[in-house]
Amino acid sequence: MHFVRLDRLAADDVPHWVDRPDGSRLLQLRIGDSMTIHAPTGAMLLQFREVVLVGRETRVADLLQPDWTHT
Repeated sequence: MHFVRLDRLAADDVPHWVDRPDGSRLLQLRIGDSMTIHAPTGAMLLQFREVVLVGRETRVADLLQPDWTHT
């Protein structure tokens, strides 16, 4: 279990997008110096962040998981 402060989750530098060779983008939530969270957990946290903490509607159904999660 990891504890993350809500103000950290709401910080502007937490969501990071990585361009992939196929033109899609991969979500990385950079929560701390050594903690990066990807979809699907990252997608749920991103939606919580956007809706609850920032007040914006967002959909996460189309976010991709990293390739290494499919092996």
